[in-house]
Amino acid sequence: MGLYPYPPNESYSVLSIIVVNIAMAISIFKANVRWILHTVKIHLSSFESESMEYPPNTIMDEFQKQVPPIRFGSVFNCKNFKQECLVCLIRFKRNSVINHLHCGHVFHKVCLEKWLDYSNITCPLCRTSLMPQKQEKEPQEESPELYDCY
Repeated sequence: MGLYPYPPNESYSVLSIIVVNIAMAISIFKANVRWILHTVKIHLSSFESESMEYPPNTIMDEFQKQVPPIRFGSVFNCKNFKQECLVCLIRFKRNSVINHLHCGHVFHKVCLEKWLDYSNITCPLCRTSLMPQKQEKEPQEESPELYDCY
């Protein structure tokens, strides 16, 4: 019923092997090109609308204007507060230089700069945009928030 009394035509099996080999060669070539581009620090741009808003060379400048670095001890009023950076997993010290993002997450300045080097303009944890949309209102001066430990 399902078995043929004769072996399959050899030309079909050779053709399928050729197609599979061509597909594998293309895949390997693509992986090698991406590896070479990554090695020389050329990043392929994704087609997300957020990544197109800011050219890669101005992402860091714009981020530093909107989210200036601060000392961890100036924001968190606590001696034994044990929070760690979720990028490098190292516990914050009172004199650690951090970026306190608009979404509320806190990361070491160096960790976020490395994140931005890869043209990521979202929070590493919640994916909220690091560059909030510009508002037409005049920004109100707010006193810096001071968080207490519980």
